[in-house]
Amino acid sequence: QGAVIVLLGGIGSGKTTLINMWRTRIRDRLLQTSEFWKQKNFPKLEHELIEIKPNVKSKMYGETSERMYAAENETRRVDRVNIALVDDIDLLAEMKRDEGSHGGADKDILKVLMEILSGTDLTIRNRGNVQWIAATNEPTAMDTALLQRFIAQYEVEGPIEWYDYSDIISDKLGKWIKKGIIGIES
Repeated sequence: QGAVIVLLGGIGSGKTTLINMWRTRIRDRLLQTSEFWKQKNFPKLEHELIEIKPNVKSKMYGETSERMYAAENETRRVDRVNIALVDDIDLLAEMKRDEGSHGGADKDILKVLMEILSGTDLTIRNRGNVQWIAATNEPTAMDTALLQRFIAQYEVEGPIEWYDYSDIISDKLGKWIKKGIIGIES
């Protein structure tokens, strides 16, 4: 089954870093299980990242939805694990239906995303091996019905206290500190 995940958090809270960690974890897991897949007549199970970016919008009527459906069709391939990524989904389109400021492309994006995500929890045979993940800085800017289609919603707070920042510096510079390239005094 596919996962439908949205990360909610402010700017700089680490949503994109978590997405990259998730992608790496999937890639590593596929490499670990490659022997099993060889026995099942898959020479190597691949993964593909399908990113839906703001350039999916078009001024031509109907072209935006065609591009969205083309991306969705890529997620239906069953010979690989498909990772569909919509980073900064709140920037992709004005996602509030009750406000009258929508353009045609915004309505197309909202309509297609609603259709796609309403059936992502179906079996793999019907939908392909797809994992949907999105990130937003402004969850209140999203349409409520669209937000509800994301089965898993995680708040990403980012660093808050001084020791959070200390942990980040230690993780990023730990090797350099141990080698003496960077010196930190107490």
